[in-house]
Amino acid sequence: MKEYLEAGKIINKRGLSGELKIESYCDSPQAFCSFKRVFLDRDGKDERSVISAKIYKGYVYLKIDGVSDSEEADRLRGKSLYIFRNDVHIGEGRIFIDDIIGLQVKDADTGEVYGVLKDVFNSGASDILSIDRNGKEYLIPSVDEIVVSIDTERYPVSLTMRKK
Repeated sequence: MKEYLEAGKIINKRGLSGELKIESYCDSPQAFCSFKRVFLDRDGKDERSVISAKIYKGYVYLKIDGVSDSEEADRLRGKSLYIFRNDVHIGEGRIFIDDIIGLQVKDADTGEVYGVLKDVFNSGASDILSIDRNGKEYLIPSVDEIVVSIDTERYPVSLTMRKK
């Protein structure tokens, strides 16, 4: 499992003081605002303290240590922000998306392999699973009627689904 999880992306700057506009990948923008530190690389080498975080129109506006003007903020546009796994407490039965990317997707009844989970995104009504099967993408809603189980404890790790 990854130690550093992708939590959002810097999509713009705001104002002259170096504030960053963030697209949050967390369950909610409020969850992103709870972080005390973020990392500018996936290995945790560039740690930044969070000075302030607020929400406006569904985006997080973040002020971090080391970014004090709009030019510095502009240089970070397009970068992903990461969090340390142990800084986040998730509820029982919940998982991080980063932990399931790359899982083999199987049929619950037959064991047939549908493909590999490549991405998860939200459409508003539910999360959507992007599954790659021999170079072709299939989009499946992540709802209880379809997703039977996600097993990250056994090998091979897998996501089990049922056709509807």
